[in-house]
Amino acid sequence: MDVRNNRLSKACKHLIYHCGGLKPYESVLVLHDEGAYDFAALIAGHIETSNNKVNFKAVRQSNIHGEQVSDEVECAMVAADLIICHTKFSLAHTDARLNASINGARFLSLPDYSVELLLHEAMGVDFYRIGKKTKILTKLFDTAKVIEVSTENGTRLVSCIEDRHGNNCPGYVDEPGSLGSPPDAEVNIAPLEGTSNGVIVVDGSIAHPLIGLLDEKVQLEIKNGLIVDIQGERKTIGVLESIFKSVDSNKTKVLAEIGFGFNPMAQLSGVMLLDEGTSKTVHFGFGSNVTIGGLNKVPFHLDFVCREPNITLDGKSVMQKGELNGI
Repeated sequence: MDVRNNRLSKACKHLIYHCGGLKPYESVLVLHDEGAYDFAALIAGHIETSNNKVNFKAVRQSNIHGEQVSDEVECAMVAADLIICHTKFSLAHTDARLNASINGARFLSLPDYSVELLLHEAMGVDFYRIGKKTKILTKLFDTAKVIEVSTENGTRLVSCIEDRHGNNCPGYVDEPGSLGSPPDAEVNIAPLEGTSNGVIVVDGSIAHPLIGLLDEKVQLEIKNGLIVDIQGERKTIGVLESIFKSVDSNKTKVLAEIGFGFNPMAQLSGVMLLDEGTSKTVHFGFGSNVTIGGLNKVPFHLDFVCREPNITLDGKSVMQKGELNGI
């Protein structure tokens, strides 16, 4: 028991001080929803409160990633230096998170976390070392106009990303306004709405508790930035359609994000933060993207993960089977 407690204490501090970059005298807001109190209290208990002001606050439980929070919670978020958010569904795609980031708050997003995930080997990595790679792809995105993503399993998607900027999310937050979701270490970008066309063959996972790791592929046909057809196992398609219909808006089916994972110790498992951060994967997010540089605003976000992507930017290959060329 002592060995596990020591590991847990070390993991908590790694999250707070390595990933969160907490400094003396900074204010910390720890958010949690129903059922997450014990874990959030565990994290808060490892903050050296003699130097830091710690605010511990509950939020209403959401039903999907991206649901908005109350004005009271948003005010607390905007006032914090570091936010550690442990909720069932992510608040990263909310106006409140964006406003807090604009005000300089660093945001650690920990949706659907557990002690097991905290102790996972993917959490113990040096995220700053991973960040050296994520910064390279981020800069490439910043100057590109067209991205093409393909896989050997049949994904072929072309999107315009002109004047959109890459978002570097390496698993740590070291600058005002930065966003991190360790063990997720990724680079993402919001393609211009209405410009994406092609087919996505999902052979990894669908990051939702009702689906998770896939046994059979799911195929999405994308036309002018929108899902127009879904093919796959009947039961999975039925669940998917019910998830999309949970918000009464066609905006839920807009391709909002293209992201690439870089954590070498993460594996696809059906857990969102592991799946999106797994190295040699790409995830396609549908729904909200206003917090990552897009224009599609809807209280919904759903990610589909594919293995071993190739990337072409403006006709030039920059990634093969998930490995950056020359890196």
